[in-house]
Order: sequence, then C-alpha cells, then structure tokens
Amino acid sequence: MPLDTFWTFAALLLAGRKIAVATGAADYAEAIADLMENGNGLKAALRDAGIAPLAREMERLATEALAFTHPGPARDDAEAIFWQVAPVALADRDALAAADLDPLAACDRMVAAIKASSLGPDFSATTLAERYFREVTVPLLNTMIADAAYMTGLTPALWREILGRQGVSLEFLDAIKDDTTEILALVRELHAVKRTTVHEDTLIAMARKIRPRVADREEALRELERAADIAAEQMERGHPGSNVDTFVDGVLRRLAEMTEAGQLDAAATAADDAVDRAEVGLTQLLNAAINQHLLAYDAVGAARQITKRLTLETTDPAGLFDALRREQEIWYERGRDRGLRLDLEIAISLARTSHEWASEADQHGTALGDLGAALQTLGARETGTARLEKAVGAYRSALTERTRNRVPF
Repeated sequence: MPLDTFWTFAALLLAGRKIAVATGAADYAEAIADLMENGNGLKAALRDAGIAPLAREMERLATEALAFTHPGPARDDAEAIFWQVAPVALADRDALAAADLDPLAACDRMVAAIKASSLGPDFSATTLAERYFREVTVPLLNTMIADAAYMTGLTPALWREILGRQGVSLEFLDAIKDDTTEILALVRELHAVKRTTVHEDTLIAMARKIRPRVADREEALRELERAADIAAEQMERGHPGSNVDTFVDGVLRRLAEMTEAGQLDAAATAADDAVDRAEVGLTQLLNAAINQHLLAYDAVGAARQITKRLTLETTDPAGLFDALRREQEIWYERGRDRGLRLDLEIAISLARTSHEWASEADQHGTALGDLGAALQTLGARETGTARLEKAVGAYRSALTERTRNRVPF
C-alpha cells in the first residue's frame, strides 16, 4: 500500500470530489491516481476542505476493522485486495443513491460490482476479502451520511445530485439549500394520484423543468401528469418491433433510453439531429422530437417540429396556413380547458408561425387574433401583466390587418 491507512482512507472520501467533475475515463483514472499517490497534496486538500475530523474518524474505523480476524498472510491478502477494489467501489457516484443512502444495501451493491469486475476472482478467492471490505465500508458509509456537515462539506455537488435523483434522507436538504424537497413532494403526489411506469429519476427531471415555470402546485401537478403520459408513450415507442426502418427504430430506442435516464435536454437535441438526418420514417421521428421537446418543457422547440411535421403532411403548400391554424387550435383549447401552461405556450408559438406563413391580409389578421387569444388566456393565469400587454399588442396589430372597412363585424 503506497500510503498509510489514514491517508489512503481519506483519499477515498476526496475521490468523489474529483470524480464528480471528471469528463471521461482518463480524467477518472487520473483523479484516483492523484489522490492515492500524492500524500502531501492530499493532506493540503483535507485541510482546505475542512474535513480532517472525518478523515481521522476514517483512520479509527480502518484500524478497528483490522481486528476482524487474526493477523497473518490471509488477513494481509484481504487487506491488500481491499485497497485494490476500494478506490473505485467507494467512489461510485450511484451506489449510495441507488441504495437510497442505506449503507448495508450500498455495500451489497459494491460487493456485487466487485465480483463482476476483473478483480472478482481475487476478491472471491477467500471469504476474508469480502468480510474485511464489509467491516470497513459499512461504518464508513454510516459516518459519511450520518452528519449533514460532513455531507455538505465533502462533495456538495455530488450529494445534491444524489439526493435530487433519489429523494431520500431529506434531513440533509436544508443544509444543501436546494429545491429538492418541493420537487420530490410533487413527484410523490403524482404517484399518489396516478400510476405510471415512468422511472422516478425521469419524473424528478421533468418536475425540475416544470416547477419554476408554473404559478402554483396544482398547475405543476397537471403539467407533470401530462409529461408522465408523454414519457411513457415515448419509452413505449422505443421498444423493439417498431414498424419503421432500422435507423428510425435505433433512434427511437436511444430516445427512450435517454428519457428513462432523465436526460431530457440531450434527448431533445438528439431527436432534432435525427430529424435533420433522416430520409425515411420522418413522421415517426418528428413525433418523437415533439415529445422530447414537451418533456424538456420547450414550447418553441416543440412548435418548430410540429411545423415540420405539418409541412411534411401537407401536400399543397397553400394549405399549410390552415393546417397550422387547426393544429394551433388543438393546443390552445387543450391548454385553456385543462389548465396546461405548456400547451398554451405551444399555441402561442404556433400562432406566431402561422403569422409568418400568412400570405394575405386576412390570414395575417386571423393569426394575430389567435396569438392574442392564447396570450390573453395564459396571461390571465399569471400575476404579472407582460403576457396581457403582448395580447393587447397582438389584437391591435390584427386590427391593422382586418380594418373596419374590410371586416365590419
């Protein structure tokens, strides 16, 4: 072992900080190597991070754990194997999160991962290696999660991510000062009113998109419920057996995987790229792209792909304005009647697009009237007056196109 037990153990704690910002396998390996080999730098990092007390506690735990069996070559081998597997196992960003911050369950996951790795045969050669790993790891994890000061002082960004994804151990959230409590409560409320197959990580990611944009909790729940339905549909489309060609089927699978993982913005970008490249199956991809923008709470992006789909489906370019108006009306009425903000925002974007496609004064006036109505409906639900002022502007612009002389009524 290149460093003594104390500093090696401390290195395991600090590995999470560097790994959290690592961008690839090389960065990951370098972070581990740097922390495990540079004793002086490690001591300075401990001092600067203010977690030397935790490191001293880890020293005590490591020393006590050596008493798990009598001294000898077998114990030495178990200890050596531990220091081979521990840096990666204890720095796993998902182990605690996936186990709901349960130390025993997290340790079980780590042991299973070690056995499945290239070090598995050595780790499983005797029972002592696993026993020693558990003797050290479980108290370590207990110490790490038992004190909010340690949790927030060690790797704030890492723990924000874990707590935000999993929704557990809420006593730590006040120290982290995040909106996780509210987001998780919203997701749990959805579970209470609706059964869904959508993974909780995805629901949390969608709730984080929705909550800052809505006026109240009831509205947020409505938006999240619809988003959950869209996500379930999107993941179903990604299942094998899709009646489209290989390229489209592969894209739909990938979008389903990214949606399930909560990678909503990245999935929307991937869907856009696929639409641009596709030569066949474009309608399926356009619908998938629309849904990804809906899940990313991106009204402008969804409206853009809706317009592409209508352009593809409308054989007569002269009929595109009417097609856009019909589509805009669907989104407007659903948003108005069901209280869905996102649908109204899409109706606003589609009305603006209709105005751009208008070719005569009546069409310009009609599109501006649609825009004013959508802005007015959404503005009436907001505390500010910005939308209402824009609605007034749209109505006034409509009157310049549809004058009293031309349209007396």
